[in-house]
Amino acid sequence: MEDVRAVLACGIIGGMGEREKAVVGGSPGPWRPLFIILATVFAAEAFFMFLLHKVITGLTETQEMALDATFETLVIAPVLFFVVYRPFKKQFEELHTAAAAQQESEQRLETLVNAMPEAVYFKDGAGRWLFVNPAGLKPFQLENIDYRGKTDAELGEMVPFHREALLYCQRTDANTWDVGRPSYAEEAIPQPSGPPVIFDTAKLPLFNPDGSRKGLIVMGTDITESRKTEEERFRLAIAVEQAADAIMITDLDGAIQYVNPAFERITGYAKSEVIGKNPRLLSGKKQTPETYRAMWTALLRGETWNGRLVNRTKNGELFEVEATLSPIRSAAGTITNFVAVERDVTREVLLTNAREYFTTVTSHELYTPLTKLKMIKVYLGNLRPFLSDESKLDEAGALLSNVYAEFERIITATTFFTTLNSPGPKEPFRPVYLFPEFMEVIEAASDAAMREKRKVVLDVQLDPLPKDVVVSGDRDMLERCLKEILSNAIKYTPDGGSVRISGKVEGDKIVLEVKDTGIGIPEEKRKMAFEPFFSFENPGYHSTGLYKFKGGGLGLGLTIALMILEYHGGTLAIESPGEKMGTTATIRLPLGKMI
Repeated sequence: MEDVRAVLACGIIGGMGEREKAVVGGSPGPWRPLFIILATVFAAEAFFMFLLHKVITGLTETQEMALDATFETLVIAPVLFFVVYRPFKKQFEELHTAAAAQQESEQRLETLVNAMPEAVYFKDGAGRWLFVNPAGLKPFQLENIDYRGKTDAELGEMVPFHREALLYCQRTDANTWDVGRPSYAEEAIPQPSGPPVIFDTAKLPLFNPDGSRKGLIVMGTDITESRKTEEERFRLAIAVEQAADAIMITDLDGAIQYVNPAFERITGYAKSEVIGKNPRLLSGKKQTPETYRAMWTALLRGETWNGRLVNRTKNGELFEVEATLSPIRSAAGTITNFVAVERDVTREVLLTNAREYFTTVTSHELYTPLTKLKMIKVYLGNLRPFLSDESKLDEAGALLSNVYAEFERIITATTFFTTLNSPGPKEPFRPVYLFPEFMEVIEAASDAAMREKRKVVLDVQLDPLPKDVVVSGDRDMLERCLKEILSNAIKYTPDGGSVRISGKVEGDKIVLEVKDTGIGIPEEKRKMAFEPFFSFENPGYHSTGLYKFKGGGLGLGLTIALMILEYHGGTLAIESPGEKMGTTATIRLPLGKMI
């Protein structure tokens, strides 16, 4: 026992500076005398015990232990009390108070960390878990497992479902230590049910003075919900960007803050041209003040407004939209912006008008041949007394032929329109000699125009077109296409005007041109020329006749002609310098193989 005390005394003396510094934070201060006294007492104790055992010999081990205890109780304890405790009582009390304060501080810190919503992990230099708050235990289902002193790999054996995730954490921990600086990353922790939990993780490596690993502090913020919100916002942004309808967002003063690509496509304005501008730059000036008043009244009340607006594109063309305007509210419920979703209904309106036109015209178109059929009935009823007069039979035959042709035109137009719009394989094409077909159409048109007593000159200039030129296609369709284009030119050319018909071969294309000196096409209606059931005439003044000036039809002529040409791989272009300046129709068809 005395040897142990001797070693302890030497240790205290030899390690005095380090112990003092540990206790007082690096400054020996008033503790130096205490260490000296303690060393002296322990040294004296060891010396007197040595002498005592030399004087009193022959004792058993039990008797020696009793002698030591008696000596320490009667001699050493009073000495320590009077020499050590009483002089240094104040210092001991301060030390006790400081230790209690430190323990209380540590408890407060632990309480704070445990209450944090962020996951917090403390690991030692070997990667063993020292302390983890509840937010860090929950993602790995470790709430009821003793994790202290265990590595990620060992914990992975205890919760097999999270083994891969824990091993991944172990690898990223090692990487953080290897680079020697904090690391930041997102880590997804799978869950037995539901989507994985995503953490925005920060790892801080700690090192000893010699550079060895001391520990690791890991903090992770659960960003699962914010990431979900971010993804929803991203999907919404993509939906808005890819929407077919124009979408515009303004501030409370009406200044444009955002437009989507559909807005740019429909209006012709680039985003940079309208940001900060007022939407009135789109106004077609067709709305009444009452419309705008009702719109703003609804919006400022926090309500949605729906209605039709006529807008104007960048190049001045008018277009009609079905608009829905709504207020945008903040989380507090305050109106911060307005959003407008506008669907271009110009074509729908056009088709609606076209249907109305079609109804009016078709009833007239069908009524006329029916009237003629009634006339034939009368003729046939009165024919018996005049059977010897062949002229009456000829007149009845001509009338019947005319009625048949008119009905055939209506039925054929409908048939072509249906065929060209039907899906499925095309009928096989055959070689068609275009020159004789075109000449036949021209002669038939000339005869028909004469019967209508039209005074329009047909100027045929087809010499540059080889007479044996061939296209591959459907003969009836091509004939109908040429007939529609030529009749259109004659119909919209007033008496005294002319229609020039020319043709040539350019490369691998046959080019036919029909140029009239007629009424022309206003610029704003040029794009409508190919719309189904569109006509430049007023249906209220409709008159049946393919070649009468502004004569009637179904409004499908140019539409069918274009569809036929596209069906054959060709094109049709309609150009006009303007109203009363004539129109030029240019047909291009691919050359077929010579027979």
